[in-house]
Amino acid sequence: MKGYERSTREYVTGHSIMKLLSGVGTEAPQEIVDCGRELDKVYIPSRYPDAYDAGAPMDYYQASDSEHAVGCAIRILDWLNALVAD
Repeated sequence: MKGYERSTREYVTGHSIMKLLSGVGTEAPQEIVDCGRELDKVYIPSRYPDAYDAGAPMDYYQASDSEHAVGCAIRILDWLNALVAD
């Protein structure tokens, strides 16, 4: 998403999908917004070993969480590819 925005508009920074969605220049479908929100929720705690009071991130996630996150990322990329194709 950052690459798309940098190629079409101004220089953007940050990692929040929700923030980046607001700068795309077109309103995202609700499914894409929901996916962005879901990915933002897991971005930091899934990567840092001290994100939780007890245990490691692997104690809080399972395969279905990963599958859902990857599915959301694919939906967002497909949506962005459609914007580029237009």
